Amino acid sequence: MPVELKELAESLVTFGKVNGADEVEISIMDGYEFNVDVRLGKIENLVEAGSRSLGLRVIKDKKTAFASSSDLSKEALEHLVKNAIKRTKLASPDEFSGLPALSKKRVDIPSLKLFDPEIPSLDSEKKIALATETEKIALEDKRITNSHGSSFETTEIRIIFANSNGFLEEYEQTFCGLSIGLLAGGTDNQVEDYWSSSKLHFKELDSP
Repeated sequence: MPVELKELAESLVTFGKVNGADEVEISIMDGYEFNVDVRLGKIENLVEAGSRSLGLRVIKDKKTAFASSSDLSKEALEHLVKNAIKRTKLASPDEFSGLPALSKKRVDIPSLKLFDPEIPSLDSEKKIALATETEKIALEDKRITNSHGSSFETTEIRIIFANSNGFLEEYEQTFCGLSIGLLAGGTDNQVEDYWSSSKLHFKELDSP
């Protein structure tokens, strides 16, 4: 995760406290997605995009407000924090609201195996080929009369959490998925069905 995003999360926690919040929680998502839809051997849809977003929770006098933004400029986020603090006045107090105490027990994030480095290394051509080949294999069965298309998608996300109790952690997660929809039979006895496989690790994805 870029260091500047961790620094951003920490700075917004501090900013919220300075501006009157009793407690502040920040989450930042930095992600990339790829999706290709292939039907009858031709690409019908292709999406390749990155995105960043921030969510926050502020608590003042046991009153809570939430806010989020995809504009991560300093000016926009400082306005977001200030506005959220003001909106706590509109909320009802909840004696049970508040951040959890900081735990001394640390989670070994790599041991959770949420991230597969192979997924970011896959090039676009291979991803398209996977969708194309999946449909091609299915259409080799002469009982198949038509295809709704096949799709392959990948997601890579990085998440940062920071709060005013001193918590600051991050983790990475990947996802990949392969799917297809098919038609079989004639006009009077047509049947459609779908198949899909989705995993966090590419090598665990079911083969078509």
